[in-house]
Amino acid sequence: MSVLLVTYDLDEPSRNYDGLIKAIKKRTWCHALDSVWFLDTADDPATVRDELSKELDKGDQLYVFRLRKHWAAHKKDSATEWLKSNSRTWD
Repeated sequence: MSVLLVTYDLDEPSRNYDGLIKAIKKRTWCHALDSVWFLDTADDPATVRDELSKELDKGDQLYVFRLRKHWAAHKKDSATEWLKSNSRTWD
């Protein structure tokens, strides 16, 4: 298990991306910023990338990063509380 950061840039934001959001929400998730999500998952970044890529258009961009326990944030909000939770599975 690990915490992943998922971020994307959608080429056609007016298109219906409900499938992308549904795929993200299959895991334990936190929606941190407009196009930034944190996932707590047993899946590796490549597996998540491959699954989410099925919901994207050719011009869209997607990055998936594995996070470590040592991180920093500027503003305390629900996303920082989610990351601080003892239920997170940092590797």
